[in-house]
Amino acid sequence: MTKKDFFILLIKIMGLYFFIQMFFYILPQSYSFITLAPRADRGSVWLIFLVFAISILFFYLIIRYAHIIVVFLGLEKHFDSSGIETNHITKKDILQLGIIIIGGMLIVNSFVDFQHQILLYYRSKELGTLDDISNIRLAIPVLNILIGYLLMTNYDLIAKKIGQKNEIHN
Repeated sequence: MTKKDFFILLIKIMGLYFFIQMFFYILPQSYSFITLAPRADRGSVWLIFLVFAISILFFYLIIRYAHIIVVFLGLEKHFDSSGIETNHITKKDILQLGIIIIGGMLIVNSFVDFQHQILLYYRSKELGTLDDISNIRLAIPVLNILIGYLLMTNYDLIAKKIGQKNEIHN
């Protein structure tokens, strides 16, 4: 198995994780939002349906085109070899892989929270209960997604910096 194949598999698993989170986290909370709201209207229902449909399309694209994501992010670069051999895995390789996994999970978990906060934001705006904390709650998942993206794209540099501090060399 090559490292590119491994990352493609990892991204597909993350896409499946997104999809599962959507069904067991966003959809039930959105449904309870509509049923418990004092003024549920068609706009709220359509907004939730639209977000849900866009999310399903997004998950499909992630799962279907994972190889393009790997090439775009350059995840297979900066490794000493193209294959995964257990005898030749260095501490630096493990550190790089860990940084990529942490960045990916940060994106996955924050994306679901971001969708939820968008729904909360528009619902609060519709009910007239929008405050400064709503903006902060919306900004935090965006920052987490950005940090996860930066971790995934700069894993080699981060591994070198951490490796220098901990004296990890090839």
